Amino acid sequence: MASHRSAPRTPSGKGKRQQPYHKATWDGESTRIFLELVIKEIETGNRPHMSITPNGYRSLSKTFEAATGRLHSLKQLKN
Repeated sequence: MASHRSAPRTPSGKGKRQQPYHKATWDGESTRIFLELVIKEIETGNRPHMSITPNGYRSLSKTFEAATGRLHSLKQLKN
């Protein structure tokens, strides 16, 4: 028996990225750089409560990419 959808399918989201992200592999040096950048974001006020703001993560991502040459998504950095 065939199933009938009540709503159309939604796009899977594949292919939306404009640049490929690095696989998030962390060595000692990249971990140190990441933690120093997190401290910097906290000190600049991009963590008003218990988590870093979206603008703080964007700044963190750009600075991390400049320092390491690795582009990570915001989700990868949050995890």
